[in-house]
Amino acid sequence: MLPEIEKGMTHVSSLITNLISADYTRNSGAGAAGGLGFAFISLLNAKSESGSKTLLRQEKLQKLITEAEMIITGEGKLDNQTLSGKGVHTICEEIRKNNPDKKLVILYGIAEKETLDYFHKQFNAIMIDVSSSDISSKPISETDFKTKLLFFLRNELIIAN
Repeated sequence: MLPEIEKGMTHVSSLITNLISADYTRNSGAGAAGGLGFAFISLLNAKSESGSKTLLRQEKLQKLITEAEMIITGEGKLDNQTLSGKGVHTICEEIRKNNPDKKLVILYGIAEKETLDYFHKQFNAIMIDVSSSDISSKPISETDFKTKLLFFLRNELIIAN
């Protein structure tokens, strides 16, 4: 199913590229939101901007980061793409730059080992796998999530102190 969708999206992008006589398929942000970035850039003359960096420019968020004792952030899948400007990485970089002593917790569902190692080493982050232990089961319940999160936080904070 996925190859068919990809083939269809490639066809549509070719049609648009031919229609407007310009190719924006390789522009930063063109692949965002399943290709909506490409559509907005090519058809609406939109400018691509990192959502996470836009968010960090908000004064209220900066104040919350500065005042918080601990920052908890996360992503469904931590992988190479995470390191290319996704929210988790951007927030971690901001904390390292302006609040290096801040306790940082990263929640994830799936992760590549290299990316986990990177976050742990670069940001001294507490990494918490919140996925269900049984891949074939339903997503983790709210109760199980809270239990798992509290367990990890208690253990990590005790070890850290």
